[in-house]
Amino acid sequence: MTEMSLGKLRADPRVTVRRDGRPDSDGEVVVYWMQRAQRAIDNPALDVAINAANALQRPVVVFLAPVPFYPHGNLRHYQFLFDGFPELESALAKRRVNLIFRHHPHHRLVPFCEEVRASLVVGDENPLRETRRWRNAVAKELRVPFWTVDADVIVPSRLLKKEQYAALTLRPRLNKQLGDFLPHRNEPIARVAWERPGNLACRPPSSVIPDDFPISRSVKPVPSARGGTTEGLATLRGFYHG
Repeated sequence: MTEMSLGKLRADPRVTVRRDGRPDSDGEVVVYWMQRAQRAIDNPALDVAINAANALQRPVVVFLAPVPFYPHGNLRHYQFLFDGFPELESALAKRRVNLIFRHHPHHRLVPFCEEVRASLVVGDENPLRETRRWRNAVAKELRVPFWTVDADVIVPSRLLKKEQYAALTLRPRLNKQLGDFLPHRNEPIARVAWERPGNLACRPPSSVIPDDFPISRSVKPVPSARGGTTEGLATLRGFYHG
């Protein structure tokens, strides 16, 4: 039954298997490496991690560790990113998922997976060149399976077959698939709770960027534009209701 459940998850068009193999039977957790999809709701990558963990009868741990060296990143970008961190912990807890928050220089995924003895690692997909390079490097270093999930679009990008440059060709392809992906699906809850080891390093998720976080501070944040799920949903409602 476990193999069947995992096989069904792997076959999802949202999922890319970056490192194949069977989950480590001696592993203790499923790790979700949260990067692009920083939300606890409407997150297909988190759903895959929870469903895989439930099939393996393991808990889920979210590893969130912002890095300071994204090309051309500056204070404005990072403050928008950090704005959403405080609400994540309580939102994930509603799904029985723990959050481990770290940042540079303790941001590396592979050592963390070894610390917590990961059985399987799930990440969210990001097609940008720099982040793709990160995922390729991680896939080579990890000793357990590594899947990434296309979590930020309604219709998985791979179903478009190739790059699209005009709405005339893109729209029919999307409309054809919307019926399969637009309906709301129940969001799974982790069945197995995780007790964080007392000696495991973790910072409280905070919207305050540390003074020693080595980023360019040449461009200041925009006070009227804040990041995070709550702010994003409020902006969406405002747009929808005009």
